[in-house]
Amino acid sequence: MEHRWNLRQTVKARALVNSTMSGNRHVRILDISAGGARIELGDGELSSNLHVELVFVVNDRGVLRMHRIPALVAWAAGNVVGLMFYETDQEAVGAALLAAWTSDPEGSPGNRLEGSDDPALASG
Repeated sequence: MEHRWNLRQTVKARALVNSTMSGNRHVRILDISAGGARIELGDGELSSNLHVELVFVVNDRGVLRMHRIPALVAWAAGNVVGLMFYETDQEAVGAALLAAWTSDPEGSPGNRLEGSDDPALASG
């Protein structure tokens, strides 16, 4: 049985993963928690134990805020990768979780992750 310290929240948003070993890669965040994230790579693979930075933008009531979270590739299964955050950036993870929790399918104003796969939440 898998044990989690933190609650995961599905977000389905586009992001970047930066690494000195593999450069910048476009990814999709599948879910995120205070301790890490599960991402999907557009192509290729990332090796376990690789040091990376997860970069994403949150639209906070019309103000775009970029967040960067240093992480370690904890596991990789094909093009799906588990990231473990080195330190919990409370502001960045909190913003992503708030955006996921408060996103309204009707597209009302509020916090939301930019680049969401849901057309009602996608950035203009």
